[in-house]
Amino acid sequence: MPVRVRVRLESLKGSDSVTVPALLNTGFTTDELDIHVPRGVAEKLGLWPPPKGSALEVLDTAGGEALTYFIPNAVRLQ
Repeated sequence: MPVRVRVRLESLKGSDSVTVPALLNTGFTTDELDIHVPRGVAEKLGLWPPPKGSALEVLDTAGGEALTYFIPNAVRLQ
């Protein structure tokens, strides 16, 4: 069952941080840590517009394809 918790995201591309709700235990799995944030959160963290080194990717979702930016080593999760 999915659970919501408050987490702190600290930008590794700047000095900003935010505390936001996170959704855990959704059944989504990856081999590495994968954090998706809305554009407003990305702006607060200095990650929008996408910084140099970002890559535009297409994700296959239950609702169809979605475009997203992959920004490696962008945040620290607490």
